[in-house]
Amino acid sequence: MNNSIIALLLLISLGCSNRPSDVANKDSNDSTTTTKISPPDSLTVGQINYKKSLIYREFENDSLLLDLPDLKRLIRSFTSKSKVKEKEYGAGDYFGKYRVYADKLDTLIIDKGDGGDYGFGNTVYLKRDDSIVLYRNYEFNSIVSESGQTEEITEQLIAFKQGTMSAKQRKMTTKDWSELNFKGIKFETVADDPSKRYKSLTDELKSLYKRELIE
Repeated sequence: MNNSIIALLLLISLGCSNRPSDVANKDSNDSTTTTKISPPDSLTVGQINYKKSLIYREFENDSLLLDLPDLKRLIRSFTSKSKVKEKEYGAGDYFGKYRVYADKLDTLIIDKGDGGDYGFGNTVYLKRDDSIVLYRNYEFNSIVSESGQTEEITEQLIAFKQGTMSAKQRKMTTKDWSELNFKGIKFETVADDPSKRYKSLTDELKSLYKRELIE
């Protein structure tokens, strides 16, 4: 496991995730495929989108809409084991659930959130001992404006190694809701202060552990 993490961090720092050959049209973790829905005209765009997205919103589903092969293999190596901890949280329009997996010195936290018609997302934290070494976030947000409704998809990938940080991001805006993957869109390097970014992620993770479920 340790060698797998080191290799993954090296690949990320070298920018190998930019290669078109690393991009797949569908997350291979998905065990279920979606079918076309022909909703009645009375359904809003948000309602239609929500129905189509159910498989990806399900808290117990391992789909993270992830198309990076090395990271998928790493996450699969954790999720094949028993969960150490899991907790559901939320209130109002937003609910989520996180799961924790462990393998020797390494801990993987998967957080999946659902904001209804507003969108959904998931976040992965990989820790070595008590330090975050890898962070990945995927967000799908529905944006309504005078020109209509658009869907904004954002993915962030951050790796920490020996006091240095490699941060990348890619973004796509579309009106075709079925486009959940980036289809060859490359990551762009993000300039940020490593210490400040690391602190914000550790605070974010601490906040996640404190969340409660309010019915």
